[in-house]
Amino acid sequence: MAKLPGYAPVREFYAPRYDTKKPEHVRPDYRTTLLWAPLIQTNAEGKATVSFYTSDAKTRLRLRAEGVTTSGMPGVGQQVIQTQ
Repeated sequence: MAKLPGYAPVREFYAPRYDTKKPEHVRPDYRTTLLWAPLIQTNAEGKATVSFYTSDAKTRLRLRAEGVTTSGMPGVGQQVIQTQ
């Protein structure tokens, strides 16, 4: 097995689930990366629905989606939203 610099095996990205009460949920959530989902697939119209919990920071969030088509063409989209 070869070791490649900068390569890391796939791990599950931790994202809290606030729909179930846990003791750690009483602490403020100031995560800077809110979602990392490398395997989102779009439907026939090229659309997908993604949901995530925001942090407790009242700030602007930069949303960025990067992907590649089945033919290998790259794509990117960005949006800024305000949390309150």
